[in-house]
Amino acid sequence: MLRRKQSLWLLLAALLNVGVFNFSLWNPTYESDSFEAIRTNNYFDLLILGVTIIVLPLLAIFMFHNRKRKIRLVLLCTFTNVAFIADMLVNVHFSKVKVGNYGIGSVLPVAAIILLIIAISGIRKDEKLVSSLDRLR
Repeated sequence: MLRRKQSLWLLLAALLNVGVFNFSLWNPTYESDSFEAIRTNNYFDLLILGVTIIVLPLLAIFMFHNRKRKIRLVLLCTFTNVAFIADMLVNVHFSKVKVGNYGIGSVLPVAAIILLIIAISGIRKDEKLVSSLDRLR
């Protein structure tokens, strides 16, 4: 079912989550050598969550027949994105630099959550369609 709309939403969510490795999460306003931006690669917990939020939507794309398991996997990916955002906020709060601004990488998981919710609604529509066709048989 690679031609379904929810597969496109899941792929876009995975691609947005790849961006957390390319962009910084927190940029300090000081131009000093001792302060550096918070990136996903610098923290082990963010690294593990970052890889997880990329792999889970890609796995969900290839679950064709078991739509209930696919919904659970996408929900797990949504909660993992929320955990990534919470962990990022904790790391920013306990960083040495208190003055700065959030980077593009901090917004990408929020956009991925929106795409995952749209994918869940598409999967549920497919489930309703299949169950209604089963009643006609």
